[in-house]
Amino acid sequence: GDKAKVSNKDQLALAADLVGSTPELLERSLVKIYRGNPADPDLVGNNNLEASCDARDAFGKSLYALLFDWLIVKVNQSLGKVPDSNKIN
Repeated sequence: GDKAKVSNKDQLALAADLVGSTPELLERSLVKIYRGNPADPDLVGNNNLEASCDARDAFGKSLYALLFDWLIVKVNQSLGKVPDSNKIN
């Protein structure tokens, strides 16, 4: 398949900034695959388009899950509930 690439560097930079990363690191995590082995631990290849779309979707789902967890903690705190409590009030 075709090699994947980021088509909008401005959106990449914005997303990287929002998650506290660099555009280079975020791009590498979305469009590269690490095929390291004992003989060559730093071997890197390019993802195809499908694999990069899967990586993008997984990244988005992880962000959504983290945001949701954060929101639940904040709501519980505002209601006076203690996080990690096993008690039902």
